[in-house]
Amino acid sequence: MIVVACTDPDKGAMGFLAAGRRGEAWRGLSGGRKLDKIGLDAQGHRGAVVHRRGRCPLRTCSAKRAKGSSNLMQNLPQERIGIAVMAATAMETVLELTLQYTKERKAFGRPVGSQQNSRFLLAELATEATVVRHDG
Repeated sequence: MIVVACTDPDKGAMGFLAAGRRGEAWRGLSGGRKLDKIGLDAQGHRGAVVHRRGRCPLRTCSAKRAKGSSNLMQNLPQERIGIAVMAATAMETVLELTLQYTKERKAFGRPVGSQQNSRFLLAELATEATVVRHDG
């Protein structure tokens, strides 16, 4: 768990401290309600964090951690790449499942995938999946 505390609102983005939750110093810290998200349900994000003693034990945080929001943005590019890869993979998987379904599902006595409009749509989706994979 990473706790972000606003230590000096006048400093803007540099007025934050980020620290990992470890050891005795974080005893009494509890997470708020789980935030509603679209997808990635396994990665829980909590809202407000409550400390029963009414304050964060900042004395346990080293100066190395007190670099403001730059700590939070340090891994942002890698996280964005990971999200893009997951999205591209999901797109290709859904396309494969859709192709299989259109071969099995019949309408008007023929597989749905053999209908001209379905073929046009599937070709467009395959093109988009290819562009996503190779774009960038």
